[in-house]
Amino acid sequence: RSPLFPYTTLFRSSYVHNQAHTGWVDFDYKPSREHTFSAKYSLSLNKTDQESNYLMSKTDLTNQYDTRILRHRDNDFSTSENILSLFYQYQKEKWLINAEATFNRYDEKRDYMYSESGGYSTKNRYENTRNAYHFSADAMKALSEASSLSFGFLSQYRKYEAEELFSHATDESSFYRHRLYANYSNRFSSKIAGSIGGVLEYLKTTSSELEDGNQIVWSGNASIRYGRYGDNFYANLYYR
Repeated sequence: RSPLFPYTTLFRSSYVHNQAHTGWVDFDYKPSREHTFSAKYSLSLNKTDQESNYLMSKTDLTNQYDTRILRHRDNDFSTSENILSLFYQYQKEKWLINAEATFNRYDEKRDYMYSESGGYSTKNRYENTRNAYHFSADAMKALSEASSLSFGFLSQYRKYEAEELFSHATDESSFYRHRLYANYSNRFSSKIAGSIGGVLEYLKTTSSELEDGNQIVWSGNASIRYGRYGDNFYANLYYR
């Protein structure tokens, strides 16, 4: 044994056990030709247990005595995720409307434990949570055989929470996003078509350690297309 490394491992055993379960249910409902409703719910569960035992031999620097200690580690990890999604579609004559809403919750727990046969022990637990939702709705209206108008709305939200239970240390952050868009397209002739549109977005971030951030973003776009797919000459010009 080296004086710099007085511990020698005499025996080691380890154990790992994993469990994973996933299930979902979904359905579609069409009360009429114009309306369609759908829904889906899923649940995922995961759990991992890790255990390790070490029988150690400890000697003093002069090799005058030998002491044996048993070290034990027990780490447990578990996660769960719930997702609920709702869908709707309306289609009739010149209208097409789609809407979707999704809700998500994710939980994670981590337990750490360490002990020695001499009586020393320590443990800690960490918990992380994520809540999120996503909602979007868009519509397209055929104004004529050659022109159409589409517009929509998007909203997103995510919140993260982390906590160390034994020190009571916490951390929180969140993200918001709201978006509006519209686009008009028209076919001027059999070979010339164009579109024009715009997007307006609002973004917000919050954090327990940083200042909140707010941002408004807007953009416009236009395009013109000459020719048709399969023609000898085809060109597409886009600007944003």
